Amino acid sequence: MPAYIVDLKADRNWIELIERLKATLLKRLGDSLLKIVALYSPNDRIYDSNVLVVVRKDGQEAVEAVIEAAIEAERSMGLEGIISPLVVSPEERRIIEGFEGFEAEREISREEWVSLVRDLCLRLVNKVQFLKIVALYSPNDRIYDSNVLVVVRKDGQEAVEAVIEAAIEAERSMGLEGIISPLVVSPEERRIIEGFEGFEIVC
Repeated sequence: MPAYIVDLKADRNWIELIERLKATLLKRLGDSLLKIVALYSPNDRIYDSNVLVVVRKDGQEAVEAVIEAAIEAERSMGLEGIISPLVVSPEERRIIEGFEGFEAEREISREEWVSLVRDLCLRLVNKVQFLKIVALYSPNDRIYDSNVLVVVRKDGQEAVEAVIEAAIEAERSMGLEGIISPLVVSPEERRIIEGFEGFEIVC
């Protein structure tokens, strides 16, 4: 039996799909199959792939077998285009370690996200003078690679450090890490502020 790595806290449908992939791969590849590593979610990607398949000898034949196995597994669940496999040999240690050590951002609910941003607002009251905080609808949404805009009376290193500190404190209070990606601006940065407008103003 080849090594098989999948996070059991992942979505049950994703786990079921990977289980079916494993079964079809064993049928098609037999002893050539050495390891399967599935990322936490089908939306997670390394090298634009969400499943790593390690075979004794990679090549066109192995790639075709893996693609056919993926299609078969998906069809058995009425799905299409979910599995994006990467086929490598055992010599590709760097890629294998990348998949095995991959840590996905934890998915949080809409309620958790709103609660997290409100906690940030409360913590900022005592740290920095701010005029407005705008949170995007989801922590995965981004404008200028940020999901929260903090408009402060006077921006600068001190304000940025205060916002980052408050973000870390808010995340830790909910057992989270690396969810809030803040952008700190002054009221003069109208173009950036307008870019965030139309999204939910939390406080």
